[in-house]
Amino acid sequence: TVVADNNGFWVGYLGLEIKNGIVESYNGTDKIVYIPSIVDGIRITEIGYRAFYECHNLESFVLPKSVTEISMGMFLECYALKSLAVAEGHPRYDSREGCNAIIETATNKLLYTCRTTVIPNSVTTIGDYAFSSSKLTKIEIPDSVTTIELKAFTQSCITEITIPGNVKTIGEKAFEFCCSLTSVTIEEGVTEIGKEAFFGCTKLTSVIIPGSIVSVGEEAFYACSKLNYNSY
Repeated sequence: TVVADNNGFWVGYLGLEIKNGIVESYNGTDKIVYIPSIVDGIRITEIGYRAFYECHNLESFVLPKSVTEISMGMFLECYALKSLAVAEGHPRYDSREGCNAIIETATNKLLYTCRTTVIPNSVTTIGDYAFSSSKLTKIEIPDSVTTIELKAFTQSCITEITIPGNVKTIGEKAFEFCCSLTSVTIEEGVTEIGKEAFFGCTKLTSVIIPGSIVSVGEEAFYACSKLNYNSY
């Protein structure tokens, strides 16, 4: 159905709420969500902020070629999501090597992940909120990564992490409130730990910090009550 109001055209399609070509939300319960390129003559070009927030049944999603803009928090708290792909030939994004993630092709930035994501060894940046609230308990960061951005792993379930030396900056609040995180190894070459990077990691007992670190942000390890520091 299509409904016109003073703000444009709303389209309801299989649980998707679409306004002026933007997927605003999804209120269905399907495990697999399909977004068509065109609905009732309106081309779908964008997925809005938190469009699939708390879609607990969602297991599989393919980003169509027509959608060239995707917003923050698109799959926040979609804990069942295990298959994430981008349509072949997409002009802006890809899911190379079957990684179960969405990557911005031009920048090699990892944007969205799911419970089975593997980071390809061509990704250079782990983007803002990429693993936020993820149920992954372990993830390997490849040597290709040079930057971990704001809140990249915030509130995720990882239990241990090694930051390779090619990463120069661990971003602000990158691992805040990772309450299952017990061990962090930061390899030689990393130079900066951002503000509140490991804030509130209450089970964190061990951090290995290399001599290459030249800057540690305010409260980087605040509220990590069990922490013991090691350096080399």
